[in-house]
Amino acid sequence: MRSGAASFVNSVRYLLSIRQNIPQSGLPRRPQLILMATQRRGVTFPNAGNYLLFLIDGNPKKKGYAERTFGESCTQVNPLGVRIDLRFRVLLLLATILPRQLMVVFVSLVFALNLRRQLPTGSRLALYNPQHLLLWAVSEVLDVEMIFHLAPEYPRIRRVQCAYACTAAHEILGYPPENQRITIQPHTVIDSRPVIRIYLSQLAVLESHPEDAALIEFVRWVRERLDVSIEIFLHYTDRGAAECDPRIVETFSELVANIRRDDSLHTLSSCQVSLSGSSSIGYDLLSSNVCHVMAVDRNRWEVGAAGKRLASWRVSRFDVVDYESQYHLWLQALWRSDRTCFEAVFKGSAADVCRLLDLQTGNLLDVDQMVRGAGNLPLPELGQI
Repeated sequence: MRSGAASFVNSVRYLLSIRQNIPQSGLPRRPQLILMATQRRGVTFPNAGNYLLFLIDGNPKKKGYAERTFGESCTQVNPLGVRIDLRFRVLLLLATILPRQLMVVFVSLVFALNLRRQLPTGSRLALYNPQHLLLWAVSEVLDVEMIFHLAPEYPRIRRVQCAYACTAAHEILGYPPENQRITIQPHTVIDSRPVIRIYLSQLAVLESHPEDAALIEFVRWVRERLDVSIEIFLHYTDRGAAECDPRIVETFSELVANIRRDDSLHTLSSCQVSLSGSSSIGYDLLSSNVCHVMAVDRNRWEVGAAGKRLASWRVSRFDVVDYESQYHLWLQALWRSDRTCFEAVFKGSAADVCRLLDLQTGNLLDVDQMVRGAGNLPLPELGQI
């Protein structure tokens, strides 16, 4: 556990520097904070508590996932639900008069310091897929033993013993090798059908995520030109949406018959090629043996130190493409990811398919040169066209 004025100032500066990478604070609005400062309510802990591991998070749905990932039972604690000592209630009240950005940082640290005060001595702490600045504040004043990252666009925790993430996420986060623990969400291969699969984000954010809109347009582009099997997997929160749901009708129109509502990771094919946006399932599939390509919006997340690491990683991966790039490049990336699966789905190499598409549209390109140029990979023998 860390303490002292110098450490506090250092934490304030650090949290301010990463604020742009963590849009959500995890805090209630200012009036609710003032009300909390005037009340003495909340959870307390016995001094000799026999807790093995505390999961610090306010989302009760994370507990089961955390126990599965960390391999042990845990007691969940919401930092906002812990009884606030008088001194911290005074500090909380004073912090609410600050400008918003400073208020968010100071209030987060006040809750973190109060949590440190209330937890039993020697408590072990874990974080599971943190997405709120409040949890980074907790990591600044308390030692975190374990953390799991599902979304590597967020900054890494500065001091942690064991960081769990898939391979692709670790490449972005950059934890020291001795702190890394490789893990991937459970998945199941159930058949070997040649098929194109698209994995979408939530329907509610499609309008603000142009990469997902580009995925849907890619489906239309391929469907109009090639006779291939295509399946669109909805986000797990949207699987209950009916076919008559206006969001389904307006977004997918003639593609409704291509929608799948199954568990995305437990219905994999050993002969699929797939695409997604910047999503957790995309990072998991890039870390597995699945032929997968991620289409990204380079205007999202690429800010600050964490954003620079993400941008560098995106440039280094041939299987990460700009959502505004030509679809020929998407096909080429899929082919480079797994030539066997690609040729089973499209009945030919990337050069074969791209040449056929260009002949259909009358847009004659030097396709062989285009495919050779990316990565300087030699082409296989071309089939008959």
